[in-house]
Amino acid sequence: MGGILAAGCSGGGRNSYALECNIDTESYVFSIEGEEGPVSTQTHGETTKSFYDPGGAMTTISVEINRTMTFDESGNSYDLVGSINVDFRTYTVKYDITASGETFGEPQTCMR
Repeated sequence: MGGILAAGCSGGGRNSYALECNIDTESYVFSIEGEEGPVSTQTHGETTKSFYDPGGAMTTISVEINRTMTFDESGNSYDLVGSINVDFRTYTVKYDITASGETFGEPQTCMR
């Protein structure tokens, strides 16, 4: 069905830190290139909305992302905000995720 859509980010960083988004029709994973070790994630009112056709089959999902990822080893934190929209009728995924954090020179975005 849907393959993994991997996207790099835009925005220049001072170091080799970069937002990575691995998003497909079944899952989404965010990581920060340049960070290692355990990560703690705190969500801030994220929402997921599902939509169905008259026959009861799910047609689309809309996810609003709002979270902070903190890496235990470095102590660096990153705020991620944005949206993911999955259309199961066409097996397409659209997303726009922006991350900010001290290691980035400016916010970084994954978009499709």
